[in-house]
Amino acid sequence: MSFNPRELIGSASGAQQADEELPRMGFFQHLEELRRRLIVSLLAVFLGFLSCWYFAPRIFAFLSEPIHRVLPPGQRLAYTTLTEPFLMYFRVALLAGAILAAPVVLWQVWLFISPALYRREKSGDGAHIDMALFDTQVAMLANQASNALISGKDPPRQGNTHPNIVPYQPFDAADQPIIIAVGNDRQFARLAQICGHPEWTSDERFSSNAARVANRETMVALVAETIRQKPAAEWLDQLEVAGIPAGPINRITQALNDVQAQHRQMVRNIAGVPLVGSPIRINQERADSDLPPPALGEHTNEVLAGLVSDDELASLRSSGVIG
Repeated sequence: MSFNPRELIGSASGAQQADEELPRMGFFQHLEELRRRLIVSLLAVFLGFLSCWYFAPRIFAFLSEPIHRVLPPGQRLAYTTLTEPFLMYFRVALLAGAILAAPVVLWQVWLFISPALYRREKSGDGAHIDMALFDTQVAMLANQASNALISGKDPPRQGNTHPNIVPYQPFDAADQPIIIAVGNDRQFARLAQICGHPEWTSDERFSSNAARVANRETMVALVAETIRQKPAAEWLDQLEVAGIPAGPINRITQALNDVQAQHRQMVRNIAGVPLVGSPIRINQERADSDLPPPALGEHTNEVLAGLVSDDELASLRSSGVIG
């Protein structure tokens, strides 16, 4: 039984690939025949990567068509020749979008493998877990999808602000940015006290979250003007005591040197090379290795041992095929 990835991505739309093509080719039936207890996780990630690569020329041509149409016939070939090198960059850009979505898909799959394993222990049957890049990204829209479904309108770009809660966003303190997440009116009253403006709570423009959302620009400007007067640590101490969710927005070096990163030993030094460790602990044991990444060609002899003779190995090395 053989499968042709080009046939998969060229014969149906992305949504139909998983739902129609693989069952039509007998993929899942073949796996079930091999082992009834098997848990199969179909990720439309690999197909998504192939689709990006395979369909990039068509998408690129579609985007270039308006320019191509207005050029004189004699210049169209020159235009095509000039833009052809950019097709590789375009393919890489499409792949980058798929790569950014892939971790979300993997997280969702891991989430559902556990109940599938539990079900197998109870029933003896495996499971077919079907997950697609597009589906998971739609699900990740969360409250913004609800806003669109209820209002019938596209939500505007929010940046790092919250569409339904104010104030709930980054603010610049005197030395570094922090984020403040006021989740309800009680927390807002405590924030107003900390900021030295208890009158905010009696102002009808800010007395409820709905009012603050309606007057977002004014509210945010007032809080921002206050927060920039003191350093981050001073604000964060007061916000913690008041029970208002807040935290620093760290630079990379600050995060790596944070007390939590040190306590969890997230930064490791292996063979003199500083590395970020695994965030996973299983039964209080690290899930990463104490061995350094292999050097280039470090295990060449071990890998080729038994596959080629000593003379062939020496020939490969002398000709520069291996180091």
